[in-house]
Amino acid sequence: MVAKEAALRLWSIFALAAAALSLALLVAVLKQEDTRPSAPAIFVWSVKAEEITHIRIALPPLNREQSWRIDKVGQWRFDDAESSAVDPERWGPGIPLLLSGPRATRPIAERMSVEEMDQYGFDTPGLTIDLKLADSHKVSVDVGHSTLDGRYVYIKLRDDGTIYTVPISWSDVLERLVLEPPYKIQ
Repeated sequence: MVAKEAALRLWSIFALAAAALSLALLVAVLKQEDTRPSAPAIFVWSVKAEEITHIRIALPPLNREQSWRIDKVGQWRFDDAESSAVDPERWGPGIPLLLSGPRATRPIAERMSVEEMDQYGFDTPGLTIDLKLADSHKVSVDVGHSTLDGRYVYIKLRDDGTIYTVPISWSDVLERLVLEPPYKIQ
């Protein structure tokens, strides 16, 4: 009987050790970092925020638009007769950074016909963006419909046939700049 109890204790110790080892191995595997290479980030366009000298954002369906330019001392102003100042609380460094190039969620299609692009809302874009850069280059962008789930919008460079999706929050911020212009309140 003593031998049987000793064997049972030994077996219990062995089972507990195996369970502890299995648990430790599981924790180690779960904590292990994924060493697979991640896919490179895809940007619809990419410029340095400090290279942007003029911004025009339009909402063609609403027939509304706003333009801004950077002055000689590096301050953003409305491109109007008064050169009205922008509200730094709403503008800050974020708006030029936002326009330096959005990270695409994914590319949708390349080299589509005009008819095919229409189904994504590019026949009458809901939002258009025109940027002028310090080196005289221009970036022109069209934003089409939102995706069916309402989380993303279709976007493309005006002179390129590749369509991407970006989070709808990106276009919402830009739309708000036109609908609620960030004038500096004195």
